[in-house]
Formats: sequence, C-alpha cells, structure tokens
Amino acid sequence: MRRPQTVQWDLPISDADFTILKKGLRPESMDDKWSVHPTYLQESNAYSVSWARSWTGYPHYTLIIARNISSSKGPVIESMVFESLTRADNKITAEMAKQEVICLSRNVLGCKIAAFPPIDGDKFFVYPLSNDAPTNAAGSGQDEIDE
Repeated sequence: MRRPQTVQWDLPISDADFTILKKGLRPESMDDKWSVHPTYLQESNAYSVSWARSWTGYPHYTLIIARNISSSKGPVIESMVFESLTRADNKITAEMAKQEVICLSRNVLGCKIAAFPPIDGDKFFVYPLSNDAPTNAAGSGQDEIDE
C-alpha cells in the first residue's frame, strides 16, 4: 500500500462469517478480480485477512479478526488497514473503506456480516476522477461493488 491507514473497528461477526473469511479466496481464472489471503497470527491469536487485486497482487484492505476463546464474545473485526488513496491520489476515508470491504465480503465471499447495516451504493460510492469531478464508480443498487 502506498498510504496505509489503520482504523479500529470492533465489529462483531458470526462464526459462519469468520469461517468464510479464514478460508480466503484463491483466484481460479483471470476473470477473478480479488484474492483473499488469511494468515494466522499466533502471537495475538488472531487472523489477518488481506484483500488484494488478483492480477497485480496490490493490497487494498487487511482485516484483523480475533476470537476470544475464553469468553462468550464471538469473533470481532478488531481493526482494518486500508489504502487511503486512489490511483488518482484522491483520499479514501475510513468509512468508505469499511463499506467497500463489507460489500466485497458480502458479494465475493457470501458473508452476511449482519452487524453492519445494508449499504446503498447510490448514496455512498461516489469517487471523484479529479478533485472536483464526482462520478459514481459502483453503479446503482444496494451492496454493489466491482466483483
């Protein structure tokens, strides 16, 4: 990442979503746009789940997911590292990055992530091509993202 930023999150997820994210996703063809690579972090008893573009391997998001075995608390996305600039050097906010990685998790992996509200792509995914020319990069519809 050129400009990584870290944001604390503490978003609860289900055991089923945790299992899906831990499994990751290996691209099977050139048409697959995303690669999801999980890594177990033994020292913190957590998982790092990294999203990268499959052709370039360029990382966009890394989720840190922990599961506290000693309590009734289920899995939690504790934090996220994200690329804070587009290729055109426009800033990506933490809220934009959160919504994008949730859309990817839902649409590409099939996660539910029920603790995060539904996302209206028409109202949120507006990226400027330049600093003064807004455009809608995600298309229309709810929870849509370039799969």
